[in-house]
Amino acid sequence: MTIQELESLRVDLEPVFDLPFSITTLSEDDGIRIINNKIAIPIEKYSSFFKTGLDISVYDESKNEIGLLVFTNELGDVNMSSLTENQFIAFLTEAEIIDIGKPYRFKKNYLVLNFADYENYKTKYMPYAAIWGGFFHPNSGITTTSHSLNISAINAFELHFPADIFLENSIRAVAQPFAFERFLKQYHLLELRFDFDIIKKIQKLNIQTESDQIGEILTDYTNSRKEITRLEEIVFANCNDLQPIVDRINDSINFQNESFDLFFKYGSSKEGNPLKDKEVEFSTLLSSNFNETNLNFHKISYQKDYRKFILKLACYWIYRIRSSIAHNKIGEYILAMKDEKFIVEFGEPLLKEILLQCFKK
Repeated sequence: MTIQELESLRVDLEPVFDLPFSITTLSEDDGIRIINNKIAIPIEKYSSFFKTGLDISVYDESKNEIGLLVFTNELGDVNMSSLTENQFIAFLTEAEIIDIGKPYRFKKNYLVLNFADYENYKTKYMPYAAIWGGFFHPNSGITTTSHSLNISAINAFELHFPADIFLENSIRAVAQPFAFERFLKQYHLLELRFDFDIIKKIQKLNIQTESDQIGEILTDYTNSRKEITRLEEIVFANCNDLQPIVDRINDSINFQNESFDLFFKYGSSKEGNPLKDKEVEFSTLLSSNFNETNLNFHKISYQKDYRKFILKLACYWIYRIRSSIAHNKIGEYILAMKDEKFIVEFGEPLLKEILLQCFKK
């Protein structure tokens, strides 16, 4: 509603519609509507750890209550007469004049703030609300819409999970709103697979006669093994359909800058890189194809084991993406929202192909 419509509501229409609370003061400051000395600031998103049945008080650092989080979007169709005063202020901020007197469904949740605290909140607290409050406001300057694809068909596969925890992790991956977190959850399935494979190796041994071998497995597991090596073991043992993996690797042609930075500029010295010290050749392969003919043409040594080379490359790329998401620190390629398309259209399909082959029944 405009300020003029609110004024009309206050003066002329309040007796007609039996408003739940009187509009005692009404003004506008720099486009902000101040109703009963309060303002309603929209909430763009809030954390899933909130239970939204009750309003939540917000206090400043001096322990003074400055406002309330009101989860109006969770109310469903609601009659104006049943609103609390803070919900009513949010309603007057969001609704149109034609919505008065009808059941209304809120579009957003709100922080209803004492206007006297607004300037202090805006400068000191608002930019960091995602940390201290688990929510943030619109116009934060950060894109919060996840990248998505147009897909016309999906292929189904029968898989085998060794335990229920695998199913749980796969479902949690789907529930993640952004590709970065989704990629990590999917990667966790490979980590779990390695742990279960270790258990299977031990179960096959006789504790009375083969205790030394059991000790070697446990020592190897806890002390000396690098995670990239563990990943390679799983992939080498389970991935035999090479062409789909090569196809996913070749999709890097659509993301040459990101691939060069992530896999070479920030990864040339990392353990497990099968193209270490091959900067020129790597750039050329990115722009063409990682087939065997090209590897030979560019004198890339793969010890006449093309399968092993491709699987090592896939493992290294998956692990680099995982590390950049998980660590997010200097020395790693720091993935930002602008990189989500790279994860959705390249990283996830590569990881998905590996997962399908590792868990295929």
